[in-house]
Amino acid sequence: MTYIPLSRSRFAEKVQAGQNKASLDVFALVKINADSRRVLHALAMPEYLETWMRPPDTNQIEIHSAHGSRYGFRIDLFPSSESRGCIYWECIFSIPDRIIYLWERHHAGNRARSMVEICLSSHLRGCSLKLKHSGFRNKAETEWHSKMWHSSLKTLCGIMDGVGIPLVSPGLPPFIKPIATTVTNQI
Repeated sequence: MTYIPLSRSRFAEKVQAGQNKASLDVFALVKINADSRRVLHALAMPEYLETWMRPPDTNQIEIHSAHGSRYGFRIDLFPSSESRGCIYWECIFSIPDRIIYLWERHHAGNRARSMVEICLSSHLRGCSLKLKHSGFRNKAETEWHSKMWHSSLKTLCGIMDGVGIPLVSPGLPPFIKPIATTVTNQI
C-alpha cells in the first residue's frame, strides 16, 4: 500500500466533500409505545408496510415480493391511476434490534440507490427507533425521503399507539390495535 499525502487544500476539499455527503443523509429518532418485536414485524413485512408507509405525492402504494429476491420487495407508487415509479427494498442484514436495507428508487427514468439502517432499542414503555438513510446524490432526493420518513414514522407511531389509523375490515394485522370506534388525529 502506498501512502500519498494530500496538500492541506486537497485534504480540506476531501473533508468538505465528506461533510457535504453526510449532510444529505436523513436521520430520525422516534419513541414508539410498542414492543420492539411488534415494530420489527411492521418494518419487515410487506403487508404491514402498506399500512404505515407514506411516500410524498402518492395516493396509494402496493407492495409485492421482488422477483428473484428472497428478502426483498417492490413498492409501487401511485399518485393517481398511473404508476409514478417504484422502490426496491431488500434486507441485507437483520438481527432483532437492527435491520439494514438496500433501497433503490426508480422515478422518471432515473435510478437512485441508497441504504436504510434501522436500530431498535427497548425501554420500559416501548422502544426507540433510530433511522439513518444514506447515499443520496442531491438535496432533492434527501428532501423527498425526509418527507417520506417523517410522515411514515408518524403514521407508524400512531398505528402502534392505536390512534389515527383508518379502521378497516376485521382482519387487521396483529400489530394494529384500535382503541376506539372513531378515529382521532392526535398525532
